Amino acid sequence: MPFIEVKNRITGNFRTYEIKKRITSIGSSQECDIVLEDKKLPKHFANIFSDGHSYTLQVASSDQEFLYEGKPARRKKLQENVPAEIGNFIISFVYERRKQEPKESGAKKDIYKILFETSTRLMSDFRLDTFLNNLTDALITLTKADKGFIIIFRENTLDIMVARGLDGKNFTNPRELISDSVIEKVISTKKPLIINDAMNDTEFKMSVSVINLKLCSIICVPLIYQGNILGLIYLGNDNIANLFDQTSLEVITIFASQVTLLLKSALHIDRLEKDLDIRNLSNIIYASPYMTEIMEKMRKVAQTDVTVLIEGETGTGKEILAREIHNNSPRKNGPFVAINCAAIPKDLLESELFGHTKGAFTGAVSTREGKFQLASGGTLFLDEIGDMPVHLQAKLLRALQDKIVTKVGSNTPEETDVRIICATNQNLDELVKNKKFRQDLYYRVNVVRFYLPPLRDRGEDIMLIAKYFLQKFRKEYNSPVEGFSISAVKVINNYPWPGNIREMENRIKKAVILSKHPLIEKEDLELTEESETPILPLAQAREEFQRRYILQALRKNGGNRTKTAKDLGVDPRTIFRYLEDIDDETI
Repeated sequence: MPFIEVKNRITGNFRTYEIKKRITSIGSSQECDIVLEDKKLPKHFANIFSDGHSYTLQVASSDQEFLYEGKPARRKKLQENVPAEIGNFIISFVYERRKQEPKESGAKKDIYKILFETSTRLMSDFRLDTFLNNLTDALITLTKADKGFIIIFRENTLDIMVARGLDGKNFTNPRELISDSVIEKVISTKKPLIINDAMNDTEFKMSVSVINLKLCSIICVPLIYQGNILGLIYLGNDNIANLFDQTSLEVITIFASQVTLLLKSALHIDRLEKDLDIRNLSNIIYASPYMTEIMEKMRKVAQTDVTVLIEGETGTGKEILAREIHNNSPRKNGPFVAINCAAIPKDLLESELFGHTKGAFTGAVSTREGKFQLASGGTLFLDEIGDMPVHLQAKLLRALQDKIVTKVGSNTPEETDVRIICATNQNLDELVKNKKFRQDLYYRVNVVRFYLPPLRDRGEDIMLIAKYFLQKFRKEYNSPVEGFSISAVKVINNYPWPGNIREMENRIKKAVILSKHPLIEKEDLELTEESETPILPLAQAREEFQRRYILQALRKNGGNRTKTAKDLGVDPRTIFRYLEDIDDETI
C-alpha cells in the first residue's frame, strides 16, 4: 500500500499519508489531502496522479516548481525513497509504512516536563476558555495528535468547548470531525478507549462517522468526577495509524484524573463570573446553593432595622456577613462598630458598651463614649454574645427594648439609634436551658436568624475562596507564585478546615510568602488529607447533625416546612427554630 511521508525540516514534525485516491492534492489549505502547514506555500500547490501502477507529482500552476533529486521540476514520476522538496518540507514516496523510530531515551523525561509545564499554566489561570485551550494544546503536544477536543456535559447535552488543530487554530465545524460512535462507547462504559486504525477496526470500521471522516488514530478519555462523567478528552490523527500506544493512553488517563478537579473548579468560577450582577454587590465569595439562599435573605433583611443573630463556627465569616447587612442597609453611610464580648474583661465590658463618666472607677480619667454612642446612626455588631455576663445581659435587654443607655457612673439616660447584629459560635438554646443566657434577651436578639455553614460543608465554594486568597496575597506580597499544584487542590478540597475561612486565609498567606516553587504544594499549606475533624461536645455535635438533617429534608420538600415537620415527626416550631426566617409581609 503506497504512502507519502512528510517531514518539516524546521520543526522536525513527521507525518505519514496513505494514498487512496487517483488524485491526491497537496498544499497549505486544510482542504488538501496532504497539508503543508506553511502560509508561504500556495493553498493548492500540486497533485499526485495515480494510474494504478505508478504515481506522478505535478504542480498545479506552471509558475510553481519543486526540487527532485536536487533539481527544479514541475512534473516527476515518483520513485520509492527518492525525496522531493517543497519549501521547508521533504516528501518521500514509499510502498510500506516505516515503523516508528524508537523513542529517545529522554522521551519519558520530556513527557514529565510537558506535564509540569501544563500544570503550571493550568494553575495560573482558572478562566474557563484559557484553561481549556491550554489543556488541549498540551494534550496535542504530548500525543502528537493533529486535533484535540474537550467536550463538556451541560444541561444533559454534549458541548464541544474546545476544538483545535496542531497549529493552535480552532475548527469552525467541530462536530463534523469527531466520531459519535467512539464517544457513545466511552460514555456507556465510562472507560478510556484507544483505536489505532479506525478504518480497519472490527468494531468501528462500519461506523458512518469513521467512514465519512476516514479516521485513523483516536484516543477518547472520560473526565469522571464523583462517579459521574463531567466531560471527555478526544484526540485524533487522521493521517497516521498506530500513532497512539498504551503508554499514551495511560499518560492521558492519569493526566485526565488529575485535571478533572481543576476543570470542576474552572466551571464553578465561570458560572460565578457570569452571575456578577448579583455577586458584585457582595464581598462574600460564593457559588453554592445554600450560600446563595443566605445572600438573598441577607438582602431582604438588610432593608429593615430588625435585630439579627448570626450563628456559626469560629472563622466562618460572621462579621463579614454582618458588614454586608450594614452595607446593604439604609444605614450604610453611618458607622459600623464591632465589639467582641469574649475578648474584653467582664468588669470592663459594661463601660465598653455604654461608656463611663470621669471618676466612675479607678482609671476613668475622663468621660468616654461607649460603643452604643459611637454606633449612633449605624450598626453595632456584638460578636460572641454568648460570652456576655448574665448581669450585663439585663442592661443590654433594656438598651434594645427602650433604645436608652446610661454611662457607668451616671444617672442620666441617653437615647440611642443603632441597629443591632449579634453573633455567636455557641448554642444559645443550650445556654438558655442552663441559665447562662437570659431567655428574654434570646428572644429579643433572635428576630432573624442566620446560620453560616462551616467551610467543609461549602464544597462548591472552597476552591473559589482559595483562589481569591491566592490572588490577593500574590499581589499584596509581589509573589511569583502562579497557582496551586494538583496535590494542593486535592488536599484543599478534602481537608476538614476546623478553623474555616480564617484558617484557609492564614495558611494560603503563609504559603504564598514562603513557597519556593511557582505552584503552591501540599507541603506549603501544611495540610494532610488524613486530618480528623475536631471532637465537639456531644450537645454541639447533636445540634450540628440535627441542623444539617433538617436542612436536607427541607430541600427535598422544596422548602415546605410543614411537610418537612410532618415527615420528621416533629412540631413545625422545631423547623422554625433551626431555620427561622421573615415573611415578606413582615419585611
